[in-house]
Amino acid sequence: MVMTGRIHGRTALICAWLTLATLAVYWPVARFDFVSFDDVSYVKENAVVARGLTAEGVAWAFTTFEMSNWHPLTWISYLLDVELFGVFAPGHHLVNLALHAANSVLVFAALRSLTGAALSSALVATLFAVHPQHVESVAWISERKDVLSVFFGLLAVLGYRRYVDRPGPARYLAVVFPFGLGLLAKPVLVTLPALLLLLDFWPLSRWGGAGPSRSRVLAEKVPLLALSALSAAATYAAQAAAAAMTPLEGLSMASRVGNALTAYARYLGKAVAPVQLGLIYPYATSLVSPARVAAAVLLLAAISACVWRRRGSRPYLLVGWLWFLGALVPMIGLVQVGVQSMADRYTYVPHIGLFAGSVWWAADLLARRGLRGARVVWPVAGLVALLGTAAHAQVRVWRDGETLYRHTLAVTQGNWKVHTMLGRELERTGRVQEAVEQFRLAAAIEPLDFESRLLLGNALYAQGSNAEALAAYGEAARLRPKSPRPLFNMGLAWIRIGNRARAEECFRMALWVDPGHERARTMLASLLAQGGGPDRGRE
Repeated sequence: MVMTGRIHGRTALICAWLTLATLAVYWPVARFDFVSFDDVSYVKENAVVARGLTAEGVAWAFTTFEMSNWHPLTWISYLLDVELFGVFAPGHHLVNLALHAANSVLVFAALRSLTGAALSSALVATLFAVHPQHVESVAWISERKDVLSVFFGLLAVLGYRRYVDRPGPARYLAVVFPFGLGLLAKPVLVTLPALLLLLDFWPLSRWGGAGPSRSRVLAEKVPLLALSALSAAATYAAQAAAAAMTPLEGLSMASRVGNALTAYARYLGKAVAPVQLGLIYPYATSLVSPARVAAAVLLLAAISACVWRRRGSRPYLLVGWLWFLGALVPMIGLVQVGVQSMADRYTYVPHIGLFAGSVWWAADLLARRGLRGARVVWPVAGLVALLGTAAHAQVRVWRDGETLYRHTLAVTQGNWKVHTMLGRELERTGRVQEAVEQFRLAAAIEPLDFESRLLLGNALYAQGSNAEALAAYGEAARLRPKSPRPLFNMGLAWIRIGNRARAEECFRMALWVDPGHERARTMLASLLAQGGGPDRGRE
């Protein structure tokens, strides 16, 4: 009884430590607002979410492909937030924070249950709680889907541990049900069946020996794989409907493979030295140069060979490494969505395996050399303090959109997308000339970008620089001839200049591209009603 009490007491202290450490790092988010990137569309100006938790809202959550994805449980969590806090950013931030704190505790609980090693499990959970690369998943309201899906994924792992102890239908449902909920929050969990197979190898030792047959171990994963397949199909449909996936002609498969290989190496580097963290890491030719790709291949191959050779004596190395590689597969860019070459938020699940393998390896080395006590505690405490301090600083970067975008531009190069985002933020706050400069920079970096040209035209129009605005709109129309937006805006600029004939021509072209464009129809009707028609003699 005394021993049991001590174990429970130590477990309670570890859980309290994880909670307090998470709060200490992330508490500034309680004063943060929404950022303009996605938070506006997810919550701040989303008409359905603004009504709170309603039956119509829940039905919409399960049927919408808004934001190029299908994650109904995430939408429902926002509906519930608005029901509780309204459109009040600190409330939404604190829910993210609470979920991350819970996830940190669940990482400890899962590893403790799987291995029986409380201290090593606590250290992995601490690294998970305070690692700077996880700030994006927590401090960004739009990444609720990360912290929510992983919460249910970890519950599924705990359920799997209990199922392995005593298999049965009820215990198997305790795996399937939270796994399904996790997929409804974000499809990042599609790799969980494969990750459970890794846990079967270590620490559960279910491959071979007196354990169940391999066919049974594999058969247990079939229903989970079916759920993963359904989630992947829904995700593909959502992203295809929004044309969010980059086609092969836009980014060749050779470039995707090269970026995937170098991204693995970069993720590994930032796990060890989490510096220069930004919102978007843009594609760059230099990232997929033959030299960089070759170096990445050599690094990944060397690590893979080392952990494979030690799979018998140190199986945790192989499991941790394969967990890291495998959990990143859905986000590594072979199917490219968006403009990023990698993203910090994608490390939220992969780091669990990487940290576990590293910590168990370090514990093994220390035990072999007889090192313990202060000679171990102080270096570990120093590492945790260093990571926590860096994460706390990274949290502050997320206090508002302008700070986030300027920081990202300071730590990345050629980031035309973030120049555009900063320009929009500056224009929103009335600094139009600064916005013009940002849009010009974006257009210079990426000559084929439609959005920066269109927004440059809008900012110039707001300044009264009509001729320059027309030139920008013309470039936007050339880049995307099937969009009515630059054509309509050109019509407005020609009206301001006084050339009604050109304005009429632009509105007619906008309607030809999009017959349902009501504003173009209204403006054309207004022109035709003035003085018997527009002045066709002026050019």
